[in-house]
Amino acid sequence: MPLVRRTTRSITLTPAGAELAEHTRASFAHIEQGFSAVKDLAGTPRGLVRMTAPVALGRQHIAPTMSTLLRRYPEIRLELDLSDRFVNLAQEGFDDHMRETLAIRLGQRRPVP
Repeated sequence: MPLVRRTTRSITLTPAGAELAEHTRASFAHIEQGFSAVKDLAGTPRGLVRMTAPVALGRQHIAPTMSTLLRRYPEIRLELDLSDRFVNLAQEGFDDHMRETLAIRLGQRRPVP
C-alpha cells in the first residue's frame, strides 16, 4: 500500500500515509523529547574518537572539515585512519570501551542473511 504519491513536481501523502503520520506523530514527538533530554545532559563533547575511512573520501570530505570540528569542540581528540583496506575494528583496537569509534566504508551493498 503506497504511503506517498510522487510526481515530477510534488510529493503528497496518500490517505494511508496521512493515517500513519497521524498515528505516529505523538510517538516521534516523544522520541525527539528523549533525544533533547539526553543532549542537554551530555554537555560538551569530549574524549577520543577514532575514525577510519577510505583514503579518497577522507581527503576530499572528512579531513577538510576536521579543523572546524576541533575548533568548535576543543575537548575532542581525533585519530583519523585513512585506509582503503577493510579495517577489523575489534582486532585493531578501534572498538573498545575507552573511545568512540566511527567507521565509514564504501562498497557493494550485501543482502542481509
